[in-house]
Amino acid sequence: MNSRRFVTLFFGIILSSSIAIKAQLIDDLIIAEVTANRDKVYLNEYFQLIISLTYTGVNLDSNFQLSSMPDKNKLICSNFAELPPERNLQGNRIREKRRFTCEARVISQGMLEISPVLRVTLVSGFGPFRQLSPYDVKAKGLSLPALPIPSTGKPASFSGAIGQFAMDVEISPNDVAVGDLITVATRIHGKGYIEPVSAVNVPPAANFKAYPSKTIPCTEPATKLFEQILVPQSTNTVIIPALTFCFFDPYDSTYKTLSKGPFPIKFHPQKITPVGTIYNPNEKKKSSVSVISPTMFQRRTSTDAPSFSRKFVVVAVYWTLIILLSLWITIRFARGTFFSIGILIMALIIFLPLWSLLQKSTKEAIVVRNEKARIAPAYSAVISFNVPRDSVVKVVETYGAWSKIGSGDKKGWIPVDALTNNVPVN
Repeated sequence: MNSRRFVTLFFGIILSSSIAIKAQLIDDLIIAEVTANRDKVYLNEYFQLIISLTYTGVNLDSNFQLSSMPDKNKLICSNFAELPPERNLQGNRIREKRRFTCEARVISQGMLEISPVLRVTLVSGFGPFRQLSPYDVKAKGLSLPALPIPSTGKPASFSGAIGQFAMDVEISPNDVAVGDLITVATRIHGKGYIEPVSAVNVPPAANFKAYPSKTIPCTEPATKLFEQILVPQSTNTVIIPALTFCFFDPYDSTYKTLSKGPFPIKFHPQKITPVGTIYNPNEKKKSSVSVISPTMFQRRTSTDAPSFSRKFVVVAVYWTLIILLSLWITIRFARGTFFSIGILIMALIIFLPLWSLLQKSTKEAIVVRNEKARIAPAYSAVISFNVPRDSVVKVVETYGAWSKIGSGDKKGWIPVDALTNNVPVN
C-alpha cells in the first residue's frame, strides 16, 4: 500500500514539474506587450493603442481573446484591427510578430494601467494528431497618465473638440436682393474628438436675420457639417461676419481658433416681372388663362372644398335613401328589424370615406413662373421646396397676398400672383 502511494506521488511530482517547465518555456517563447503612440494623453483625446504578440518556435492559431482591459468608464476602445505581420529567422527558428491596433479614448483622469491578458491557442501535431491547447499570456503593462485639458487660456468659445481640425465655409449666393435667403455651409474635419460640437453659427449682426444652424448628417469620421440660413433685411449689410471654431490641440497642448471670413455680399434690386411676360401659354392651348387676384381668393373658402349646400344635398340624399330602404325592409320581412340595423351600420361605415372625399380640396391652379415655396407667408421665411413653372398645384388656403399650396406630400406658401385661375386644356 505504501509503495502504491509512493509511485503515485512520484509521478505526480514529475508531471507537475514538467507542466511548470513547459509553462516556463512558453513564457519565454511567447511575449505580449501593450504600447501607445503617446506617452501621456488628455481626457477624451483619441490615441492609438497597440498590442504586440511575439512568438518564436511555436505555432499559434490565428485568433486570440483579450481580457482584463480597463473598465469602460475609464477607457473606450474601438475594435482591434491587425497590422501586417512581421516574420524573420532567429537561429534555426522562425520568429513572428503580430500587432493589433485600435483607437482609444481615456475618460477618467489619473494614471491608467493597461495590462491585458491574451488567451492564445497553441497548435501541435498534424493531421489526426493535431492538438489545440489554450494558454493565457499576460501582456507587459502600460502606465499612461490621463490629464485634464488646461483651464488656463481656455477661450469662452471653446467647442469641446480635442484633436487637429480644419474648417471650410461656403456662402451661396453672394449676390442677393433684400429678403433673399443666403445659405452658409460649414464643414469641420480632421482627426480627434469632435462629438461635443453641436453648432457653428454666424455671430449676430444688425441688418440681417440669422436662423440657428442645423446639423447635416455625415458618415465621414471626425467630420461635422452645418447649414445656416441668413436673410438680409437691408442693403446696409455688405458683409457676413467671420465664422470661428475653437479646439484644443493635444500635440502642442494649446487652444487654437480657426476663422473664415468675413464674406462680402452684393445686392441687386428685387426682380418683379409682370405675369403676362412670364407666362406665355402655347398657342395650341384653347382655354384662356386668368391670373388669380388676392380678392378672388378671399371670396372663396380657404379649403376650396365643395360648397356647404352641395355637401348638404349629397348627405341628405344618401341618408334619405338608406332610411327608406331600412323602413321598407322592416315592414316587408319578419326579421326586417335585424337586417335594417345591419344596413344602417354598413351605411355608416361607407359614409365615413365618402365624407372624407367631400371634404378633400379639389381646387387646382397652375404656377406661372418658377417659385420657391416657404414655410410661412413671408419672403424672410425659410424655403421649403422649389415649385417649377407650369406646375399644377392644389390651393389649400390664402393669407393676404400669399397662398398655401400643396404639391404631392409637400406644402408651402407662394405669392398669389404666381397662380392662375384655370388649368390650360390641350
